[in-house]
Amino acid sequence: MKCVLFILLSYFVLISPVNGQTKFDDLISLELEVSALIDQGYFEAKVVQRNDSVFIEKGEVYTIDTILISPDSLQMERMYSGFKGIVCSKQHVSDLIQSISDNMIKGMRFWASVNQDSIHIENTTKKVIIYLSVDSYEKRTKPGIDFIGSKRYSVDYLKKVAGYSRTTFDQNFISDSERLRYRLMRSGLFSTVSNVELFKNDSLIKAVFKLQEQNPNRFDLIAGYIPTNDGDGQFVGSLDFDLVNMIREGQVLSVRFNRMQSFRTRFRIAASQQFIVNSNFSAGLEFNLFQRDSTFQSQNWIVKSGYELNAYSSVEVFVKRDQIGAGLNATQYNSDGTAYFYGFSYLLNTSDDLFIPTKGVKLLLRSEIGVKQNTDLAEGTIFPEKENKQRFSLEFEWLYSPIKRNVLSAKVQGNYLLSDFFQDSDLFRFGGASSFRGYAEEQFASSKSAWTDLEYRFLLDRTSYVFGFYSFGAYETPVLINDVGKLNSFSEKLQSFGFGLAYRTRLGLLSFTYAKSPQDSFDNAKIHFGIKGGL
Repeated sequence: MKCVLFILLSYFVLISPVNGQTKFDDLISLELEVSALIDQGYFEAKVVQRNDSVFIEKGEVYTIDTILISPDSLQMERMYSGFKGIVCSKQHVSDLIQSISDNMIKGMRFWASVNQDSIHIENTTKKVIIYLSVDSYEKRTKPGIDFIGSKRYSVDYLKKVAGYSRTTFDQNFISDSERLRYRLMRSGLFSTVSNVELFKNDSLIKAVFKLQEQNPNRFDLIAGYIPTNDGDGQFVGSLDFDLVNMIREGQVLSVRFNRMQSFRTRFRIAASQQFIVNSNFSAGLEFNLFQRDSTFQSQNWIVKSGYELNAYSSVEVFVKRDQIGAGLNATQYNSDGTAYFYGFSYLLNTSDDLFIPTKGVKLLLRSEIGVKQNTDLAEGTIFPEKENKQRFSLEFEWLYSPIKRNVLSAKVQGNYLLSDFFQDSDLFRFGGASSFRGYAEEQFASSKSAWTDLEYRFLLDRTSYVFGFYSFGAYETPVLINDVGKLNSFSEKLQSFGFGLAYRTRLGLLSFTYAKSPQDSFDNAKIHFGIKGGL
């Protein structure tokens, strides 16, 4: 009976609707505050009641002194050294476990599980010892890769395109995946390539790229109108197209036709095969035809082999047979002949986009050496039977975007020819929409030439831009054989400027260029239209 009376009395005193409920709520609120303080490292925090007042004693904050991880053979002290001496809060302990987990993943221990076993509190020193354990910490090194969104190409082919050749994963894989993505984008096979995503199952880590395919076959058409001094003009232009993977994966067929001036044309057809015997080697065959009115015709065959050094650079060696035929109305500066050249080239390309790059470097070095055998020589001619020749070429472009939407481009091109004697058919030819803008197509012939092209681009969006440019350079035409009076030997400085637009449409990248040299009036400048896209 006394027990029942005591319970009833307690109910009315502590939990009555008037005063008891308020005291009960205050007590709950204080206990929540204590719990929050303990999470912040105040392990001695408690609710204290003295006389008629109730309050919280925080006590001193505890810090992390020692971290013990089992098994100790993992030697992971470097992973948590930064946590020693800091407040032993719930958040810091969670950050500690996450940091160790992240480092385990970087070490390719993808299945590792980090667990908090217990903590030991030293009340006298206010220090804490944390005990952790790691399960399933062994490395799993079976690699895998997949390409989601690709229907045209096999996984094996895309591995070659991406340059994926790993047999194991290591800590460099994540950074290396950007190289794989870059190669996939630069291949021209895809409009978008996602960042790599990692997936894991019981025994395999798989790297996945999400792809958006595009037509790999490409064309590039340029058409221009070149005014002449007599008031008339000429239509010039070029057409390029590439057929990719038409017969088998890794094959490319390229065709190019140029109409430069009246009765001056170039034709090129080339075929190549990448990834010979599942390697970085490639092989190709090329045929070139150059018809310079009735002066001469040049035909050459090129057999070449290349090797891809890395995602950004490659080397190539080649053998070239050049057949020169002087025309019926040939000038005295050419003779029939056959030449054999041996050479190599080096290509570096770090640009960030295949069509509209905004940053990076492009470099092409080419060198060749050979002997020309002159044939069908008339009696008493001064043409030698043999001529030794060396040719060097340089193309360099630097792209830089100082601020958003603004791109600066600086190009340098140069050619150099060494020879015992010079014939007109030996010389480098330049000028026009694809080289020195503001002049007629292949207007100049030289043994030495160099020029710089400075261009500013403002991006309307990621696929279109307006631009302005200024070009300057110089060239030298040597004394040709039989040119006793040196009538055709001279050097000249050149410059030009202009502006244009490149605009992406569904048909492709449309372009317009207005280019003027100092010798031309503004209404007599060179105008070119172009379109570049997929077939």
